[in-house]
Amino acid sequence: MKVNNRQFRSKLLDWTPFSSLLGHIRLILLVDWDPIGVFGIPEAMGQYDDYALGVLGLLSNGSNEADIVEHLKQIEVNAMCIVGDRLQRQLVAQKLKKVFEASDEKSNLPQ
Repeated sequence: MKVNNRQFRSKLLDWTPFSSLLGHIRLILLVDWDPIGVFGIPEAMGQYDDYALGVLGLLSNGSNEADIVEHLKQIEVNAMCIVGDRLQRQLVAQKLKKVFEASDEKSNLPQ
């Protein structure tokens, strides 16, 4: 059962696991990327968690937006057997880069 996305989003933002850098990446993948459309289904909140560490690794290694877009595309194609929207992947990559650059935690990550 889907719930109101605005209510769901406000609850997610208050949820502690989303308050770290990795949590923000998880949230962006769930809310903004969401290639299979599970946002709003409470049971699917962790649907993309397996991909968050890989994205964090790309960001911490200085990958550019194009690298992140390609990484997301490869997940869609290889793990989900779909091809999502390229513009959506670009917007998500931009958002991920901005969140990473604004984070105080990035200096504590191994290179």
